[in-house]
Amino acid sequence: MAEMSDYCKAYLAKDLRKFDGWKEDTSNLRTETEEVDGQEQEVQREEIGDEDILYVHDSYIVTDDVPPGALAIARSRQVTKPGWVAARDDAAGR
Repeated sequence: MAEMSDYCKAYLAKDLRKFDGWKEDTSNLRTETEEVDGQEQEVQREEIGDEDILYVHDSYIVTDDVPPGALAIARSRQVTKPGWVAARDDAAGR
């Protein structure tokens, strides 16, 4: 299992695509929450957009971007929880 490193740098996906040998594996992209028939469901993303931010760690592991206000939990597979920060703040009376 990959370990998170102490250092990473953010890059736009379009900039990383300029490197020879760059390969994308979309099987580990974060899921997104969508409303389907009035209920929220986790939906697997299928592509990386040019403006998506990817983080390259000093171990050369690349992780997906985290939207503002969300919590990302990543070890074997990253899961993003939209609205987590607001829900936590509401629960704490902030």
